[in-house]
Amino acid sequence: MVHVPDSLVWQLVQGNTSFMKKVNGRTKRSGCVKFSVERGNVKSLSTYKYSGLANSRAADVSTTDDNRSVLTTKTASKCATQPKKGTATIPLNKHFKKTDKTIRSQV
Repeated sequence: MVHVPDSLVWQLVQGNTSFMKKVNGRTKRSGCVKFSVERGNVKSLSTYKYSGLANSRAADVSTTDDNRSVLTTKTASKCATQPKKGTATIPLNKHFKKTDKTIRSQV
């Protein structure tokens, strides 16, 4: 697989992607708001900074079957052809302040 810069990927997917949800504003002045529901987009905004597709440092918080939280992050992997090795999973089973610090350090 060929390495492609993050900015080029964002230019390709910013207009249309299957994860995009467009919501019209209530007035003419507010305009249209774009949300994104892709994995790795913590804020659900369709911007380059929070994109899970185009950003090489994407992070995602999810729950496991036994109601524990897990932080999954993309890593700069040299194995571009093996995406499973390109992620790191960090369990979040501490109290809130340490969990918040862990999430902020990864994002």
